[in-house]
Amino acid sequence: MSHYKEQHILPKFYLKRFCQEEFYSGQKTFNTFYYDRDKQILGKKSPENLLCRPHYYSFKDENGIYHPNLEIAFGALESPASLVFNKIQANVDMTIRKSGSPDLLSSKERLVLVQFMIMLIRRTPAILETFKKMLIQYMREKEKEIPDGYLNHLILPLAMKLGDEQNIEELLSNKKFYFLGSPKAPIITTDSPLTIMNGKGLKNGEEIYFPISKNCLLMLHDEGDSETYGTLDDQVLARKVNRHMAQFATTHIICSSMPYLQRIIKNLKFTPKFS
Repeated sequence: MSHYKEQHILPKFYLKRFCQEEFYSGQKTFNTFYYDRDKQILGKKSPENLLCRPHYYSFKDENGIYHPNLEIAFGALESPASLVFNKIQANVDMTIRKSGSPDLLSSKERLVLVQFMIMLIRRTPAILETFKKMLIQYMREKEKEIPDGYLNHLILPLAMKLGDEQNIEELLSNKKFYFLGSPKAPIITTDSPLTIMNGKGLKNGEEIYFPISKNCLLMLHDEGDSETYGTLDDQVLARKVNRHMAQFATTHIICSSMPYLQRIIKNLKFTPKFS
């Protein structure tokens, strides 16, 4: 299964929604601009090459064979999620143009969106590193060794159950969905795209932000499982939301505009270099 070697922390179809179209020698290309917090560099990459790591979600057995079971499971959800994103984007574009009424999500489509958001929470580097440190500490205390490449086999099942006890799926499903089109300011995303306003945990009453695309932000708030479309015309408010989401990035901040990304980085007093 060599075609599963390179695995994305964020799905390619999702990253493509934060691209800028560029033309070179008559050819259209799509690139995203990013800030790498670890390396402190600003750069540009295609969605195929951004946030991509070899065998990141695979585990290696005693024969040295990698098993991409989790990556395959992720892929099964990405396909229906992409269709839901397309529908949301069409509704948002219509709202921005003021050219019609949105085609609201069905209960099944809403569930797919919620499951996709939960998947992104569970597969983030921050979550996996937390479980990794906990497991290594536990094995040291038990004076046991973990075979090379086998750590993921132990970590990933734990990560995939994250939030089950709090019934995170029901909690998100029962919130009001506000899809906000942003015609004046780009919306950023990060390697940890689901962001809580006060950062204190998923619970009722909290504002939760989830970027849908470079011109669409989903805000989840209150209870009521309703769906509303509107516009985020206030650029100051859009910048405030983007700054807040950028603060909680673990490794990468992603944007369709390099000048806008530079302003966010400067405002947060990160130290940028160019790759």
